[in-house]
Amino acid sequence: MKTIQLYIYIFLGMLSIQSAFSQEAWQLTGKAWSALGKNNFDEVERLANEAVRRWGENARKRNNGLSKLPSTKEAKGYATLNELATIVWLKGEALLKKGDREGALAAYYSAILSRHEAASDQYQPLLSQVWP
Repeated sequence: MKTIQLYIYIFLGMLSIQSAFSQEAWQLTGKAWSALGKNNFDEVERLANEAVRRWGENARKRNNGLSKLPSTKEAKGYATLNELATIVWLKGEALLKKGDREGALAAYYSAILSRHEAASDQYQPLLSQVWP
């Protein structure tokens, strides 16, 4: 019986450690704003790329599922989508300040257009830099 309790405590401890290290989208966006304010453009790019890796696929699905603006009640369900668009826009700002105009445009366009909408668009080669 004590062995089972020990395993349960270990399992619960592992869960609490995992949640302590996981970050939400808004936290990465906050860090990106801070990095941009400090002119740490490489960090902004890193954070944006991490956000796209973590939440990009889910955000694309949510975005493609929208046929109209969500109601006020539904809007909170799209918080991650909004944060992802913001951090990708911040990536564009960082790239522009570094002198990478093409990369900045790719980030801006990807914040505006979903990959599905841009699939046949002239900007698809640029968007593939941001949404791998």
